[in-house]
Amino acid sequence: MSRKSHVLVILGIVIGTCGFVFAAFVTYQNSRLATNATATAETIRLIDLGQRQPDANRHLRLTEAKVGPKYFYEGTFAEYDCVVVPLLDPASEKDKPKVLAVMFTHRVENMFGYAALSGHTVFEGMDETGVNSLSTEAEQKLAEYYPGHDFSKIRVFEDQATPPSAAGLIISQSLMIAMLVIGVLSLIGWIFMAKWPELQVHLGLAA
Repeated sequence: MSRKSHVLVILGIVIGTCGFVFAAFVTYQNSRLATNATATAETIRLIDLGQRQPDANRHLRLTEAKVGPKYFYEGTFAEYDCVVVPLLDPASEKDKPKVLAVMFTHRVENMFGYAALSGHTVFEGMDETGVNSLSTEAEQKLAEYYPGHDFSKIRVFEDQATPPSAAGLIISQSLMIAMLVIGVLSLIGWIFMAKWPELQVHLGLAA
């Protein structure tokens, strides 16, 4: 067998394996987010979020929320890519804010946009606790801003997110199966190529 054939088979194994793992991860995430999620967001108070299981219904409209004065952002000072917003218990004291959840949002482009967001008390999106999580950098920075909180255990909410569609689930499942087939066929090809010299000997003896 040629060197090119070996390269193609190895490439197929790598692509198939990595693609299957990625597609399986996306399918798992989307399946969890879609479980029990209603088309119309369920309205609950922010303070009640911690008393319910995330998979009960992740599509929520949070009310009575207070945006924290300090936050974490990715990107540049002039243009944010993504912002992590602390959502506070409105009843907590100003010098002892109680963070009830953190919210990912992409609609804040800079500090002025965050100032505008601070006036909102209602947010609609998805409870992504157990599916999405903060980066280590975000956890550490927010822990500096809000001492006494373990941000690895705080509820995670994504602003303006909606439940995954049935079509999206089918696509990710189909991709997962396709990658599995590519990986398995490539592995079979590798085994065949490894046995080819021995097989040639046997065929030669048989002839």
